[in-house]
Amino acid sequence: MRWRGARLLGLAMEVFADGRVPTDRAQRNRELDVADEARPQFLDDLDREFYALDGKPPSVEDVGELLLAFMGRNATEPVAAA
Repeated sequence: MRWRGARLLGLAMEVFADGRVPTDRAQRNRELDVADEARPQFLDDLDREFYALDGKPPSVEDVGELLLAFMGRNATEPVAAA
């Protein structure tokens, strides 16, 4: 399956209220703590699946290459400080 990373991101975002990730780091961490207490294995499973994507041939999905491509496409976009 192509774009497994996007699927994992969607699943990870479900732990936040209304699926919206808070831009405030402290709030985001509080919500992650609550989610981790409610479903302790869920985020660990997502982590394992995500890191298993790295190092695959690009035809499958290479997380590093996808990240570099994204950064290249968005190089002129401003980056908000956390």
